[in-house]
Amino acid sequence: MLEKTNDEIVEAWFNHIAKSKSDSLVLQRAAYQAKLGNRKEAFRLKSQVDNAPRIFDGAFLEPAVRGMLAEVVALRAYKLKLIKMVNTFDPDNAIDFAYEISTEISNEEEM
Repeated sequence: MLEKTNDEIVEAWFNHIAKSKSDSLVLQRAAYQAKLGNRKEAFRLKSQVDNAPRIFDGAFLEPAVRGMLAEVVALRAYKLKLIKMVNTFDPDNAIDFAYEISTEISNEEEM
């Protein structure tokens, strides 16, 4: 079995939440129709909802979110480092600066 990426795990969780929300809204409409006395419409709406319990296996959700958060923090730190390098740019040392930036970028790509 192939492991899912962090993005896929979080996206599956979002899909689970969206489906649960959708089912909840349909059940609310069914309850309203039943309250109005429209039993056929209430049963029709209720039958649209799968009665099987859906459980999201969240065992991998926390590590996936933590992994994504670590990536965001690392990207932010990298961005701040590049901004600092650009802000300290000295036109007299443009060749050294270009080398330093290209080295920094290639080192980041290797990670």
